[in-house]
Amino acid sequence: MGGSEAPAGPNRVPPRKMAHYGKCIEVAMKHLDRFQPQKDSPEQFLEAAAASLQTLSPQKQAFIMEILSGCLEYHKLLTIVVDAFYVRDGRLCPRADYSLFEVLCYLATFQLEELGFQVFRDVVQAQPAHKACKFLRFLFNPLNLGSWIKDEWSLIYETSHVKENWIDPLMRWQPEIQELINQLQGELTSQLSPPKSKAKVTEPKELSLTTPRPRAIPVPELVPQVAETRPVPRSTYEPPKEQRLLEMTKRYNRWKAEELLLQANIEELRCAVPRSRGEPQLQDSKKKPRLRLPPRILKAQKLTFYTPNDNAPVKLNTAAILREGALYQRQVEKALQRVDRLVDGAGDFSEFLEWQRRMQAKDREEQLAAGEVRRLRGKLSHEEAVLARQQVAREKRRTAELKKEELVFLPAQRFS
Repeated sequence: MGGSEAPAGPNRVPPRKMAHYGKCIEVAMKHLDRFQPQKDSPEQFLEAAAASLQTLSPQKQAFIMEILSGCLEYHKLLTIVVDAFYVRDGRLCPRADYSLFEVLCYLATFQLEELGFQVFRDVVQAQPAHKACKFLRFLFNPLNLGSWIKDEWSLIYETSHVKENWIDPLMRWQPEIQELINQLQGELTSQLSPPKSKAKVTEPKELSLTTPRPRAIPVPELVPQVAETRPVPRSTYEPPKEQRLLEMTKRYNRWKAEELLLQANIEELRCAVPRSRGEPQLQDSKKKPRLRLPPRILKAQKLTFYTPNDNAPVKLNTAAILREGALYQRQVEKALQRVDRLVDGAGDFSEFLEWQRRMQAKDREEQLAAGEVRRLRGKLSHEEAVLARQQVAREKRRTAELKKEELVFLPAQRFS
């Protein structure tokens, strides 16, 4: 209904859209002024009008032909309303605007539901504001709609048809039309020139010879040019070079110690590998030793624990000494636990590394395969979306062509 299509707030029409509707209404008014009901035939008149509109766009042609055919079809109903308007409220309006009021009455009565309030508002705002405002206030007056307009139209059509199809929709649209009328009235009020302000009366002042002259504005002094300051050296915000070298040395020593510890741990596990008597240990770990004699497990050498020397010439505080002692104690415990596991029959550490590498390679292959599957699925979905958009575009073009054909043959079907 009208309440759902009304805009949230009054907005002005863009100049291009106003010029579009204004030109269409102007062309329709010129054709209606040339129409004479006593002499001209509606069918021949519409054919001549359609031939003269070939230079316009199809959208403008359909809009103008719809107005002309509707005004000719409901000429009697429109004449009743426009004649009454000139007698009552439009006594000062020129008769040259008769066709304009016919077009506005037709659009408001028979095309408002189809066009929508937004398009109707654009059409009205493209016309002179004072004329459209006065006619719409007369047409949408509830007293006029419920009394003489309904009675006069009921003499031509059935009363139930008039009330249900024309009078009731106009009454439902009355609040939105009233807002449009108020907007047009506000624009007319704002266009009026503001009242001229009264001229100020000259106030005489006494002549005073002793009044001092105003002090002259002193000339501003030149700003002295200050020598450019030297920029702050970058070394202020950077640590000293010696400190950076010390940090690099510490990181390198720590990395070297970790490498040596890992190498020592790997070499330490060879003491539990069984081999034959009198056969030297093989250098290549990939070759399996041949067991000719019953194997025996060699005992690892006993670990020797050295207590830290407190008299060492190293300047360390108490916290650093405690941290070094705790670190050394943890390393010793880890080494003992590793030896115990080897004695209990634990495997070689290199086998675990080899298994870990195989598992990582397998995981990488699975990730690559999953990524390829996702890429192919994305490509397939993209192609499906492109095909769907092309199908929708074809459907829209087909619908638009059918709509144009219906608009072209609509006047001929109405009078056939």
